[in-house]
Amino acid sequence: FFFAICFGQLACRLPIMPKNAKPQGSNPPSRNAPPAQTSNPPSRNAPPRTREEEDELALRNRTLSKPSIKALDTLDQLAKHVERLEAQIAAIVPGDPKFKDQIGGLFGTVEKLLEQKIDAVSTTDLQSGKQTARLERKDLVKRTNALLDKLLLLRDSIPAHRPQAATESDVQPVHVYKAPVV
Repeated sequence: FFFAICFGQLACRLPIMPKNAKPQGSNPPSRNAPPAQTSNPPSRNAPPRTREEEDELALRNRTLSKPSIKALDTLDQLAKHVERLEAQIAAIVPGDPKFKDQIGGLFGTVEKLLEQKIDAVSTTDLQSGKQTARLERKDLVKRTNALLDKLLLLRDSIPAHRPQAATESDVQPVHVYKAPVV
């Protein structure tokens, strides 16, 4: 009976309390109260945001268009990826041959990041955040090109493995079998 009466009404969302029970803590929300404002929750893998980051995000969301916000968020994620790659490259010891394969893999990763991710962020259609996005993208391109140059220098610092030249004592004469002429 109670369900049939309040079905579809907002009152059904309020907690049901016995007549003699007193509410504990805060008052129940009124029917005319606006919904609680919540900020975008960080993803599971992202570290919690600081108050300054929340304020910056709120200001950005109020002043920028949705495409600009999307482009800047993408560039922020790419900047974090570049930071991780910079840390990996900084850990490589120059001239150590055991890093040769890692250098090759990182070179491919950085090159792919530049060509497929950073270059894919379009700033031409943006209005409100165009200048900021262009500057961030330009900075990322410079940083990734610097990483590629550093990886090439690291690769060139590794001595090439060349077999030693054979000496005369190591050379064995080669006997050629000649078939008799008939």
